[in-house]
Parts: sequence; C-alpha cells; structure tokens
Amino acid sequence: MLMYLIVFVALILWSCFYLALNLWFPKLKCEWHCRVVTCVHAIIIVALSAWSVFILGPWPFYEPAMPNNQLQEFTCAISLGYFLFDFIWCIYFRTEGPVMLFHHILSMVGNMYVLYYGSNGGEMLATLFGTEITNPLLQLRWFIRQNANLSSSFLATAVDLAFLVMFTIMRIIIATVLFYNYQTHPRPDTFAKVGSVSIYLIGWVFWIAVVRYAWRKYVLQSPRKFKRDTVKADLPASAIPPELVQKGADLARGDSTSLDDTGDSVVRSTETQNGLVHRSVAGTDGDRTGI
Repeated sequence: MLMYLIVFVALILWSCFYLALNLWFPKLKCEWHCRVVTCVHAIIIVALSAWSVFILGPWPFYEPAMPNNQLQEFTCAISLGYFLFDFIWCIYFRTEGPVMLFHHILSMVGNMYVLYYGSNGGEMLATLFGTEITNPLLQLRWFIRQNANLSSSFLATAVDLAFLVMFTIMRIIIATVLFYNYQTHPRPDTFAKVGSVSIYLIGWVFWIAVVRYAWRKYVLQSPRKFKRDTVKADLPASAIPPELVQKGADLARGDSTSLDDTGDSVVRSTETQNGLVHRSVAGTDGDRTGI
C-alpha cells in the first residue's frame, strides 16, 4: 500500500514540476517543459537504478525474478508516476503515435507488475538504466534543433552520433544479452517473459528508426546538400529560380525542408496541434522517454 501511495505522490510531483515550468517560462512551448521533466526523470532513475544494480545487487544477468528490495520498489514507483504523467500528457496533446503509446503502456505495466508481485525488480531496474541513460542525449538533440545557430553545427552532429552509438550499445547489444539470459532462466513466469519480449522488440523498432534517420541525414542527404549549396553559392541572385524563392517564403512561415528517399528536395509544412509540433518515431523525435 505504501508504494502505491508513493506512485500517487510521484504523479502529483511530476505534474507540479511541469506546471511550475509553464509558470516560470511561459513563452516556451509545452513540449519544451515536458522534455525538461523527462530529462530530470531520466537522470534520477539512472542514478537510483545504477546504485541498485551495480552496488546493492542482485546481478540481474544471472539472478532474475528475485524478491524486490525497498530501493527497487521505490525506483519503480517514481518511474510509474512519471509514465502516468507523460501518458496523460501525450493523450491530451495528441502528440504520439500508437508505437509510443504502446511503449508507455508496457512501461507502466512492467512497473506495476514489479510492485504488485514483489519480484523482478532487479531486471526491471536494469532495463530502466539501459533505456533512460540515453535519454539526456535524446533531449539534448531536440533542444539543439530549436536553436537555428546550433542545428547544423558540429555539436549537433556529435550529439547525434553519440546518441546512436550509446543507443546501439545499451538497447541492442547489452539488452540482447539480458534478454537471452532472462528468457532461458527457469525462474521468471510466462507473463514476465512475454512482457520482456514486447519491450525488447520496441527497442528494435526505435533503433531501426534511429539508424534510418542517421543514414538519410549523414549518408544520403549530406553529399547532395553540399553539391546543391556549392552550385547555388556561385549563382547571382537574379539566377535563382522562382520556385526556390517560394520555398524560402515557406521556410519563413515555419515550414521545413528535407530530402525524400530519392534525394529530391521536399517542403513539408509543420503540422501543429494546440501549438505543438507533431512528433513521429521515424524522425526519432517522439521518444522522449528514451525507452
């Protein structure tokens, strides 16, 4: 009963933190405030889960489905409160697709399972550690993109590549080892194993989206963009085609340019809902939780 009270208190505190950010920085977008909350949650959860996994034990790779200790349940309660807050936020602002909403549901069910049955806390915290440790980089990528002077800088590229490398190590390599050991161990029950399959596959969906984004941006788009920019730089202003002038006007209104899979220039209007930019898993901007 105490842990469920902590879940409720955590939900209230995360919500109050978000509302306070709205009051302190009223000119910033609601998504900016929500991403700050997400980043703070990630830092807290990584610190608590690291202490539990690496210091207190048990080691989740070899001893899964062990009884919980108090730190494990406290960490899951705080995380469950956050996911409840973020799920409500996503539903209200309608910013996420079915994949991200399903991911949030899996995260909430996993935390509730640990609290209700009093076991599997070690591997749950190992999962939280591996997924949330990439989250600050994910949020940093988003904040950099909000600054026109930094969006195409070396810092933006370094953060992109660091996120891709860390995501691959934590969500694919280490997660696969943990997943295999968990599935082959006789102690976890069927429900827990099915849940681990679901969250593991969600990680692969996100990773494929991240790799596709990096491939388009740094392999397909960059050489063509460099070639176009070089040609345009040699042209006088009078030689610029009218359609490019119109695209410049579109950009001034807040539209965005990108390359499709064939390398042709495409102008995509920014879709907004309640003043918020719609995010998609394919663009890897939707994953605010890091999982």
